[in-house]
Amino acid sequence: MVILLNALLILVELEYNGRKSRATIGLEAPGSNYSPELETMFYVFNVIFAAAFAIELIFRLAAFGCPWLKRPMNWLDIVIVGGSILDVVGAGAFMNLTFLRLVRLSKLTRLLKVALMAAFCEPLRILIKSISTSFGYLFWSLGFLTIVQIISALFMTQLLASALNDESLDLDLRLFIYTYYGTTSRSILTMFQVTMAPGSWSVVGRRIIEEVNPAFAWFYIAYVGGVSFAVVRIITALFLRKTLSIAVMDESDCRNEKVKKQRRVSEEIRDSWEESCEGPDGRLGLPQFQRFILHKEAQKWLEILEVDRQDACSMFELLSDTSGLITLDEFLCGFFRLTHTSKQIDMVVLQHESSRIAKLIDQLHAETQHAHNESNMMSTLISSLHSEVQELKGILKSSLHSEVVESVQQFHSEVQELKRVTSQAEVQKSPQMG
Repeated sequence: MVILLNALLILVELEYNGRKSRATIGLEAPGSNYSPELETMFYVFNVIFAAAFAIELIFRLAAFGCPWLKRPMNWLDIVIVGGSILDVVGAGAFMNLTFLRLVRLSKLTRLLKVALMAAFCEPLRILIKSISTSFGYLFWSLGFLTIVQIISALFMTQLLASALNDESLDLDLRLFIYTYYGTTSRSILTMFQVTMAPGSWSVVGRRIIEEVNPAFAWFYIAYVGGVSFAVVRIITALFLRKTLSIAVMDESDCRNEKVKKQRRVSEEIRDSWEESCEGPDGRLGLPQFQRFILHKEAQKWLEILEVDRQDACSMFELLSDTSGLITLDEFLCGFFRLTHTSKQIDMVVLQHESSRIAKLIDQLHAETQHAHNESNMMSTLISSLHSEVQELKGILKSSLHSEVVESVQQFHSEVQELKRVTSQAEVQKSPQMG
């Protein structure tokens, strides 16, 4: 906080000194912006800040001892604080203490680091992380553009050298050529201007095209179209791609932190979960779970899990086994799988299980087809057996009928023979009786 207030003081003091210097360059009357009260206030505040930094330095040295002096940045603090004290007592004219105090403001990066942890600073955090991780792209991009600019500058300087020394050309035109293409350094600066601000090519090239040689138009068309437009936008696309990847990584980190917090709070709720269980195995039924989530601690737990009571009950019914019971670990495992993005291993496991189920279905289909074929064979066999039985029945019926007819005929013949014999016997008996 002290460093931040010191930065504010330096800002106001530099603004005041700048306004006071307007009189030295003739913009205002001498002494128009001079204020003894402000200068006295600046002196008092500088004394206060010098004393505060000196006390801080003494406390740090007393707390950390000699190892604290081994860090170069701590020696810089000693020099800055010593220079501030000399400036306060009027003995610091030999050194630029304002610059040293600005160097001390580098400690404001600590405050920036703390601020970046806040949720509302997420875009700024992504931007800083993208810049810090894009130094490789930046180095090679600048290197490539520098090479292209140097080659183009040498090309233009060489071609315009004769026009620069041509006394038949207008002197103003020759001065224009020298201003932008007279030396290699000037040409490189001109190419840098055209690269970073494509619209500026008309300022540095229109007179060259119209008054020196129209063929130079092809150079500017190729350079502006190929370098200022295409190459620069490709580099921009690379930086955009890096920024998007950093944003995805930052989102993943935030999601992991949220999951860690949810798991930590879930472990804290374990005792209340087990108290709601009727058995020693830590398993809850749906009615017990519904009573459990009415507790204040359970409601806070659901808020951290970002799920309402109705969805929690639906998840419970979905994740519970056939007995309708579930443990806290089983509920959390199913919850994190349902509410978070699936991992690659989950996709592999799902693909493996799908393949296994498909193989089981194919095997079941083959067995069903085999059973169907056997059923058809049995049906054919039964039909054949039925035909044979009917045939045998017909054979038996016809055979039996013929045997019965023969037996009846034989019986009839025997009856007839018996009648004949009886008649003869009666005939023979009648004379004897007479």
